[in-house]
Order: sequence, then C-alpha cells, then structure tokens
Amino acid sequence: MLPGYRYSYERTFVATVEDEVKGILVGYPHVDEANIDLPFEPLLKKLGVDNKKQLFTDQESYPGEWYLDTLAVAENAQGHGLGGQLIDTVAEIIKQRGETTMSLNVDQTNPRAQALYERHGFTKNGELMIGSHRYNHMVKAL
Repeated sequence: MLPGYRYSYERTFVATVEDEVKGILVGYPHVDEANIDLPFEPLLKKLGVDNKKQLFTDQESYPGEWYLDTLAVAENAQGHGLGGQLIDTVAEIIKQRGETTMSLNVDQTNPRAQALYERHGFTKNGELMIGSHRYNHMVKAL
C-alpha cells in the first residue's frame, strides 16, 4: 500500500454489485497533482529504475479542479449505468467536501466515453496533449 499515491485506496471509490467489485473511480484535487507520484519513488529505486525521473510529466488538471483520473467498469457490468452512478455519487461526495469543480480528460478517439461524460454534466473547455494523445479537457460544476 502506498498512502497518498495516485492510485492509492484513499483516492479510489468502488462500486459493487452483489458483493463483487464492478467499477472504480480514482481522483484527486489539483493541489495534489505535483506530488502524487512521490510515494512510488522508493519502489522504483528497489527495481533499479531511476527514481529521479518523473513518471508523469504532463499536467492533467488545473487549479480549483478535482480531477477524475480513472473510471473503469468491468466488461460484464458495462452498459447498465454503473459508470454514470459512480460519477454522480463521487461528485456529490466531493461537493460535500468543499470541491466546486470536477474535471477529466477524454481521449478524442473515444466518443462513447465523451458522450457518457456529457450526459453527466461535463462540458469541453479545452484540449491538451498527454503523452502522444490529444484529449478534450472537460469540467463539471458541482
């Protein structure tokens, strides 16, 4: 376990169906983005990987945003609204924590995902490159 890491349990919301994990949503506030991978560095050193090399160099979120990093739904649970339920539930939770904007990036080659996000109140407010892909940056007011 790596507390504070980008994909740590503290940043992961889980959806279950009949006691089986069927979906996850991982996210964090923008203020955490600069240091979110630091807990991973000691493991890299143990593996002989240069732990001074920053793994993720692209900015993915902007000040004032709570960033939805990952949304995944098990293949056998897709098409039943679980992803949208995760988005809506987490949006309410983070709103209660004082967040005012939720953001995400969707690959421009994934119109199905973009349509899901639009159905749940996200609107495109820009574009950016992450790695070698162009993404639409989308935001949702909470």
